[in-house]
Amino acid sequence: EHGQMLEWYGGQFDPDEAEIGRILDSFERLAKKWAPKPRKPKAAPKPL
Repeated sequence: EHGQMLEWYGGQFDPDEAEIGRILDSFERLAKKWAPKPRKPKAAPKPL
């Protein structure tokens, strides 16, 4: 399976080459994008 994964990836892979700062920036950007949006409060019913 290792050979198939390298073919799928497109070349050599070095897990020690990962840039942690870039990964954390991506996580932060996605967290902001996927965060729930604040909801507007519902209007109180008008008295009759």
